[in-house]
Amino acid sequence: MSAPTPTPTLCAEFPPQPPTPGDPEGWWSSTPADANGNVLTDPAQWPAQLRDHPRTVVLDPATGRVISSWDRRTCGPIPDFSAPSGVSGTGIVVLDADSGAVLQRFPASA
Repeated sequence: MSAPTPTPTLCAEFPPQPPTPGDPEGWWSSTPADANGNVLTDPAQWPAQLRDHPRTVVLDPATGRVISSWDRRTCGPIPDFSAPSGVSGTGIVVLDADSGAVLQRFPASA
C-alpha cells in the first residue's frame, strides 16, 4: 500500500496589491470567507473551484499579455507565464495556469 500523496499547502490571503487596469476581480483573486466574513484558511472549507484551480492567470487573449496571475501554492504571482497556443478572442480570459483551460471570459471593454 502506497502512502497518500501530500496535498500542497494553499494560502487564503494574497499580499495586498494595487489595482491593475483591466484586471477583473473574482473568485481567483479573492480571499475565501464564510458568511460572517471570517477568512477561511483551511482549504477543505473553500469552494471547490479554488481548490481545483489554485493557479490562475488573467490574460488578454488578443495580445497574450498577462494582466495578473495568482498562485495559491506560493501565495503570489506566477513568474514567466506564457499563454498557451489556442487561446484566442477578444476581451479578458481567466485561465487555469497549469492546464490552460479557460475558466471565465469577460467581454472587451467599450
